[in-house]
Amino acid sequence: DVSEEGRTVLFVSHNMGAIRQLCSSAILLMGGELALVGSREQVIEAYLSAIQSPKNNLNRPLAINEKFEIELESFGLLNSSLKTVNALQCGQDGSIEMVLRSNKDYKNCLIAITIDTLDNIRVCALHNIFTSTEIRICQSKTIIRCELKRVPLTPGTYKVNVKIKVLEDVIFFLEGIFSFDVEDGDFFRTGRIPDRSWGGVLLVEHSWNSIHVE
Repeated sequence: DVSEEGRTVLFVSHNMGAIRQLCSSAILLMGGELALVGSREQVIEAYLSAIQSPKNNLNRPLAINEKFEIELESFGLLNSSLKTVNALQCGQDGSIEMVLRSNKDYKNCLIAITIDTLDNIRVCALHNIFTSTEIRICQSKTIIRCELKRVPLTPGTYKVNVKIKVLEDVIFFLEGIFSFDVEDGDFFRTGRIPDRSWGGVLLVEHSWNSIHVE
């Protein structure tokens, strides 16, 4: 271990998993200039927040249902500290957040989020029915979050579709409403993840053992 020999090693990488494994402090450069010097976690969080990806136009609602008087105001990502980011990190907790405004109260709402690759391959489906969670859209502003535990996706860009039902009526069905990036991380806690070209997009936590039989 070079660090035990009293030497400093400058490790340059965009691989957040490797940085987590190897570094205790970090430096963030943006546009060729020094942006931040701090702890490993501080710099990783700042990097993920600064990544450019498609953003919602916050000057107007993303969608409006006049019959039910509901507006979908925004859609985005949060990290494990509930701070807004433009990318999630493989192996770290994160959330998908939507903000709605309504002139009425609605109980027992059904919300489905599906995540696809850019090639339109379905990766997963998230639904409050699966978790037996009651969702209510309240008069005024409602924030709804779907928490993702240890994001099990390989690095790349994904797109999100959302369907919201109220009183058995579909009030919003929006395909490709939002796209986001997943950055390198340390899902297996070994600093290694498979390349997407042969390992696919979904990471599954697993273990191995061997049994010797004579």
